[in-house]
Amino acid sequence: MASNHGMLWWPRDLVPPLGRRAWWLLAGYALEKLGSGLIWPFLVVYMHEVRGIDLATAGLVLSAASVAGVIAVPVSGELVDRIGAGRTVAITVVLGAAGTVGFASMNGPVWAFVAGCLYGGGTSSMWNVFAALLAEAVPPARRSGVFGMAFGLQNLGFGLGAAAGGLIVDIHVPASFTPLFLATTTLYLLFVTLLIARGETRRQSPAAPPPAAPGVEKTPAPSGAGAVRRGYHAVFADRALIGTAILNALTAVVMVALYDVAFPAWATGPARSSTQVVGFAFTANSVVIVVVQLFVLRYLLEGRRRTRMSAVAALIFGAACLLTLIAGKAGGGAFTTAGLIGALGIFGFGNALLQPSLYALVNDLAPDQLRGRYNAFFNLSFQAGSVAGPAVAGAALARGMYGTLFVGLAVTCGFGALLGLWLERVIPAAANLTFARPKVGRTENRAEG
Repeated sequence: MASNHGMLWWPRDLVPPLGRRAWWLLAGYALEKLGSGLIWPFLVVYMHEVRGIDLATAGLVLSAASVAGVIAVPVSGELVDRIGAGRTVAITVVLGAAGTVGFASMNGPVWAFVAGCLYGGGTSSMWNVFAALLAEAVPPARRSGVFGMAFGLQNLGFGLGAAAGGLIVDIHVPASFTPLFLATTTLYLLFVTLLIARGETRRQSPAAPPPAAPGVEKTPAPSGAGAVRRGYHAVFADRALIGTAILNALTAVVMVALYDVAFPAWATGPARSSTQVVGFAFTANSVVIVVVQLFVLRYLLEGRRRTRMSAVAALIFGAACLLTLIAGKAGGGAFTTAGLIGALGIFGFGNALLQPSLYALVNDLAPDQLRGRYNAFFNLSFQAGSVAGPAVAGAALARGMYGTLFVGLAVTCGFGALLGLWLERVIPAAANLTFARPKVGRTENRAEG
């Protein structure tokens, strides 16, 4: 009896009602992220320690993977609008699997670059086209929910994969890397198999014309470069999309600059902390995202304007940057440790607000026949931010301008918050306001129990 009353606090309607199709897609996406987590954190170590590739070349391989992703994203957006999102997702995942096999069997730098381009092109464009597929799988009222669940599963799957990979791999035993590549390839192909089995690769693209009636001559669909220009011209003419993409790029600059460069360098350098604290901080970030995402979707996003939630997220990012600076200025000790870990935890909370808001917003703005291109353009804005962020952070840190960097990132977040509020003027209310489900009260919970 006591245990029954003890569960009354847990809301029965916390998980969003997405439908069977969306849950199958999310299950496959979790498999793909689990596979990515198994190998991505260890690729540089693998190339250097096992394949004898120097660190500079290994870094260039990863850069080539990013460049391949930048090229592949707009191409994948075009494919979504021509052949359908399900087929395009399958193609991108197969490319990622081919890159994984290439890494496992490479015998020199040339093959490493080939594998990196295949892997980067496939995995970078996969999320772009998968976002379009998710948007098709649920009604507009459920898009914030489905993107929030995808973001939570992304962090959970990648985190579990990285943890498992760390337990399996041993740089002194080269053969220990083989199970990682085999498992990753298997998980990728399981995702493709699931897409085929669930009929996703047979679904027609919304952009394709309907079949002509018997005896009626079919009008040829526009094709070639002219069709591409017309399609992307409509994308570039959408002020609401352009503004949302700029906001995405600004947050990407802050996110990648902090995560990949500034935070580790600051924590282990002037802040006089340790690599263990850095590890705990990143773990806290992932845990916060996974734990709070359902509550954010149910109690903070539903019935509210996505632009305002994005502005709040930008302010939270700025607060996390300032907390990182303040904690490091304490000069070590318990306050520094708690502050650094808490800063990335707070950052995770901001991410849980931002990702479901922006992706749902873009897909509600997108016409069905341009959904692939809209997602491609939006994702390219993140790619641009992820290129600029490390460059800016690296230049500032090389000059010892730690304080200037963190304050500058916080100011950038402030501009992002103002941009989010300005977007309310150009984004239609139907795309901006999330659907609100009726909340289940304690009395109903007790009756259902």
